[in-house]
Amino acid sequence: MRDYLPAYLVHVRKHGWMKALGFALLWVAGMFVPAGARTFVQLPDWLALSWMFGWAIGGYILAPYGMWKQQRAAALKPTRDLIKRDPRAEGKP
Repeated sequence: MRDYLPAYLVHVRKHGWMKALGFALLWVAGMFVPAGARTFVQLPDWLALSWMFGWAIGGYILAPYGMWKQQRAAALKPTRDLIKRDPRAEGKP
């Protein structure tokens, strides 16, 4: 986790705050879709609760994927550097 947050900040600075802010707002908006839908349509309580629960679980499932992706990229970076420097990898004698 200590390595993930600085890497995420670098990613956000590189690709822009608007994309990260957009995803955060999308997640929060998705959490409250049933509350907004209930103003127009009658929804059963079980449907609204299951939607909110499922949306929250989805966030908890997808958040570690970002951490795993960053750790995997950091672990593979030395290997990629070796392959780039190795003349045998390019097919040269």
